[in-house]
Amino acid sequence: MQTMKWLWIIVLVALALPAAVPRKIHRSKPTPRLYGDRVPINLIRTTSSKIRQKIVDTHNYFRTQVKPSGANILVMKWHSGLAKAAQRWADHCLGLVHDNATGLYLDGFGQSGQNIFISTGRTLWNFPIRMWYMEYKDFKYGPNTTNEILEIGHYTQVVWATTHLVGCGVSHCTGGKGPLGKDFYMYVCNYAPSGNYKGRLGLPYVAGKPCSMCKDHCTQDTLCTNACYHTDLWSNCAELLRTFGSWVCETDTKEGRERRKFCGATCNCKDKIYYHHEG
Repeated sequence: MQTMKWLWIIVLVALALPAAVPRKIHRSKPTPRLYGDRVPINLIRTTSSKIRQKIVDTHNYFRTQVKPSGANILVMKWHSGLAKAAQRWADHCLGLVHDNATGLYLDGFGQSGQNIFISTGRTLWNFPIRMWYMEYKDFKYGPNTTNEILEIGHYTQVVWATTHLVGCGVSHCTGGKGPLGKDFYMYVCNYAPSGNYKGRLGLPYVAGKPCSMCKDHCTQDTLCTNACYHTDLWSNCAELLRTFGSWVCETDTKEGRERRKFCGATCNCKDKIYYHHEG
């Protein structure tokens, strides 16, 4: 049996606002002998429903493994719009560069999050997702921790409690333009609603007994199912609701409908789990 080729991987951080933070190569090292290009291309293409489900299942598995355990972590589902955007960006073959705010925008959710992984050989999707998750070793849970997004940003996006949609794409990038001067495979996953909010990296979820914040809406894998399919695009929606009551969510006027659009979660998701900008 021939010796399998070694893969070289380079990982870039996931950012909530990728255009505003300097890019940085976080990790470059040889990996164990895996499969190299012996992995058939059809086992990584996300046009396959089986591959899509494996990507979702892998994310959900790691979301159940967080320590301390999470009381409000939502189960993830596949989103075709996110997948289309991720595939489009992977096809650009720009390596360790994130998409811009326009490319990451998802109607109803605002800017999505993004994780990127590149490899000189094909590898199954569970490997890049696991590599993102492994940043937990550098993560410290709590409100006053000194986590650096360049070190743990992949991990926090993978386990961010209120993120419940994921879509991914992969592309074979030829022409020797990779960071190592070689052809490479570019793996991209986009996430909504995005995670990694500034000042909240140490609190990607609420610590507690699994599903304790969604007791009537829980999977057997201890993930919550009461997701909100809206996002507050204004950071003061809760304050507006407290101050002006139903005015912020009214639908009788054009102005009211506009306000409701920007405060979608506050207006539509009273009993559901979503990110509260005010903590």
